[in-house]
Amino acid sequence: MATDYIKKLPQPPHDELMKLAKKKGLLGEKLIFAEETVENTVSGEKIHQVRCFCSNCKTEFIASPALNGCGYAYYTSGFVYNGKKYAYYDKTECPHCSAPVKISNTRYYRDNSVRDGVYIQGYEIIDGNFAVVTWRLEQTVSMDKRTTEYTSDVREAFIFEKNRCFTLANENRYYGDTPVKIVQRRQFYPPNYNAVYRLPLTEKMLEGSTMENSRLDKVLKSLPPEYTVQYLRFYQSYSAVETLVDIGAWPIIEDEFKTGKYTKAADILDELNWTQKSPYKILGTDRNELGALKKQKLSYRDFLKIRQLRAAGVAITEENVKFLMLIGLNEALEIARYNDPVIKTAKYLQKQGKTYQYLKDYWNMAGKLGLDMENPIIKYPKNLVEKHDDLVMKIKWNEDEKLKATFHTLADMLEEESYNDGDMLLRPARSEKELIVEGKLLKHCVGGYGKSHCNGKSIFFIRKAEEPEKPWYTLQVDLKKGEQLQLHGYENDKNNPVPQKVKDFVTYWLENIFRPFDVKTMEFIEPKAAAMPAATA
Repeated sequence: MATDYIKKLPQPPHDELMKLAKKKGLLGEKLIFAEETVENTVSGEKIHQVRCFCSNCKTEFIASPALNGCGYAYYTSGFVYNGKKYAYYDKTECPHCSAPVKISNTRYYRDNSVRDGVYIQGYEIIDGNFAVVTWRLEQTVSMDKRTTEYTSDVREAFIFEKNRCFTLANENRYYGDTPVKIVQRRQFYPPNYNAVYRLPLTEKMLEGSTMENSRLDKVLKSLPPEYTVQYLRFYQSYSAVETLVDIGAWPIIEDEFKTGKYTKAADILDELNWTQKSPYKILGTDRNELGALKKQKLSYRDFLKIRQLRAAGVAITEENVKFLMLIGLNEALEIARYNDPVIKTAKYLQKQGKTYQYLKDYWNMAGKLGLDMENPIIKYPKNLVEKHDDLVMKIKWNEDEKLKATFHTLADMLEEESYNDGDMLLRPARSEKELIVEGKLLKHCVGGYGKSHCNGKSIFFIRKAEEPEKPWYTLQVDLKKGEQLQLHGYENDKNNPVPQKVKDFVTYWLENIFRPFDVKTMEFIEPKAAAMPAATA
């Protein structure tokens, strides 16, 4: 038969609760107001007014209602006194004694009074069982009595036997003056009242109790009061958590612990091996590795990723962990999944300023071209971007025979559109390889315009006549409409705009030299003008 803990529950430590409330500045002075209607003894007219009372100086005064737009029926927005508005729940100063006060309305309570309270967590030992108790310290300010009274009672308690936890709950919601009624529940219920403050807990208070070895005193140095019951419930299921606290591993798991549930310990930190007694076996690491991990102040999820890298053969040293955090653990895990050397590859990528996917793309292309991937010079080239672009060009050229054929046919046809005025020349792109080289040297994206070129939104190169092979400006034209789509130079003209003479050259070419072309039929469209000047080579 279960023990009746209700009878054994001690009285609230009222003096300690008051001392804590005073230290924390809780339940300060109040400026309360009551709405009322009085009758003018001379005219018989009904007057709506607000009666106010300060708990600090005990002054009572009459103010005007601060209407909230709903007529005289609702004054809860506050009151007006000496031309100043005092709003409900505001923190302000008493107009008579200047003490800091909180504005409260009596309409929600009886006898022109207001109540305010705070939940404070405390600890008791009941028949050797450790108990977590939530006390409520309540302040009642009465306008009629001109008093401020403080009372305290228990709101709920959790009695921890060795393997069970009983819940004691105060079923009052504290409306009116209903007497306290506490019930005991055999089944555990999560806390309803989350205490924001707590009385101090020392190691001595745990001595000889069922939670003596829980290390609760150490955990509560960083864990908020609302997680006290959750921690002890978890300890009842997995007592080995005390060893993790002892070796300083609690900061690693604390944040994840706080995301768990009160009732089912298996839902919290289930990636750890709680069947083990050794803290290092629970964590899946060793003493030296844990030292390196603690210095990095890892989150629990990052810790699990490091553990996966360890399983993949990565040495967990302080230097390696710091570096892996720098490049990103997800990137490191991606490298490990493909059985590539994680640290070497990660350091290479950091130096190159590229992602692992970029390197994998290079490796895949190198494999398709039959390159020797055992050769470290090929696998980790000195300039990854340059080698990657070279392989892109080779792969595209080797694989897209249809594109190559279309390019050559179109280039032959569009050669008739070429133009040279002695200062500048304009000609069509002759291959996708030329597009890639153009884009690479001018640092813009024309290298990927091969399909657009073959579909009629084609690329022409503008060069200085004296340097016909040196990329200068790139022009894209809608062949069918004869419209300029883009005209760009180095880095898309980020620092230097396109010169006016280049723009004039393009305009002249479009208006006088260019002839519309249909890529579907591979034929020139009859121009509107009767004749066009012949293009020069």
